[in-house]
Amino acid sequence: APYMVMHSHSDPVELIPWYQFTLKLNPNLERLYTLGAFFMADFAKEPRKAVQLLEAGVETNPWTFEIRAALGRHLFDYHQQLGIPPQQAYEQAAEVLREAVANAKAEQARLKDNHSNLDDYQNQLMQESYLFLAKSLTELGQYEEALAVCDEGFQTTSYNLLRVQKRITIKRMEEERTPSAEE
Repeated sequence: APYMVMHSHSDPVELIPWYQFTLKLNPNLERLYTLGAFFMADFAKEPRKAVQLLEAGVETNPWTFEIRAALGRHLFDYHQQLGIPPQQAYEQAAEVLREAVANAKAEQARLKDNHSNLDDYQNQLMQESYLFLAKSLTELGQYEEALAVCDEGFQTTSYNLLRVQKRITIKRMEEERTPSAEE
């Protein structure tokens, strides 16, 4: 019987072809895209390859919210290493994360109809979609939408960091409205 030899990889980059090959054979393994991308960006320090993997994943799995959630977060977190100007990165992230939230809500409703729920990993990605959407909108100065996202996200997921983000967004709004004394 074929068996896998587990040998230790001194360099995480060596595992990237394994992710790429496995996904060529099974393009619908949503979770492998997200886990593979976080691995590539965090451990292998290859955020460009991570984003390419996630973009391919969205193309192959158009209904997915998990892969979009990861893509939005990568655009937000790694825009410097990706060489994307901040404004453009936040706009791209917001666009992808709006879709992620919409697809997550649809998936949640579909599962509810089947008396089922999102699993823990999906819940985490849904929470982060709301959070990083609110962060992106705040960075873009779209405060009203950011606050609406915080409220809806907290009602939907009870994710406490959304309440924290709401305070950050309100503070940014107020700072912008009140020019500092030095000016």
